[in-house]
Amino acid sequence: MYLKGNAILQINEQIIDLNQMNHYFVLPSICINDLKIKNIDAKQIMTIENLTSFHDVPLKDTFYIFTNGFHNHAIEAFLKCLYDFLGESVNYFHFGDIDAGGFHIYESLIKKTQIPFQPYKMNVEMLKRYKDYTKPLTQNDRKRLLFFKESQNEVIDYMLKNNIKLEQEIIGENENERKDINTY
Repeated sequence: MYLKGNAILQINEQIIDLNQMNHYFVLPSICINDLKIKNIDAKQIMTIENLTSFHDVPLKDTFYIFTNGFHNHAIEAFLKCLYDFLGESVNYFHFGDIDAGGFHIYESLIKKTQIPFQPYKMNVEMLKRYKDYTKPLTQNDRKRLLFFKESQNEVIDYMLKNNIKLEQEIIGENENERKDINTY
C-alpha cells in the first residue's frame, strides 16, 4: 500500500516517520495487523485511484492513500484504522476517474469502510473544464452509470446527456494546469 503525507506509524517496535521522507512510503499489507498510528498531521484523508495522480498531488495538509483502482482488504483495514484514530476530525475524500468505474470504486469505499468519503473533483465542473480530453461513453458505461444516478445525480445526468467520461490523470491540481494527454 502506497502512503504519502505527514504521519508517524509504528509496526511492532519500529517507528516509521513519514515526515522525514521526501517521497511516498510503501507499507506491506502483511504489516497492517501490527500497525499503530502514532500521529497524523492532516486536515483531510484522500484515497486516489491512479498512481500518476498519487505522485502528482501536493501534500497541503492531506494524507494520501493510493488504492490502485479497487481497494483491497489491507487498504480497507488501514482506512478503518485511520478512521478509528482520526474520527470525524478530518475530511475524507476519494479522487477517481469520472466514469462508471470511478463511481463504483467510490461507492464501494463508503460501503465497505463506513467512512463518509466525498468525491474530489469528480464533478460537472471538471467535465466542463477538461471537455477537450473527455472520451465518449460506451453502451456498458451508460448502463453502469444508471446504477449510481441516485447518489451522483448531477454529474451522471451531465455525463449521459453529453456522452462523456474523463480519466482522473488528466485533471490538474491548479485551475490552469492540465496533464499532457499524450502521456496516458
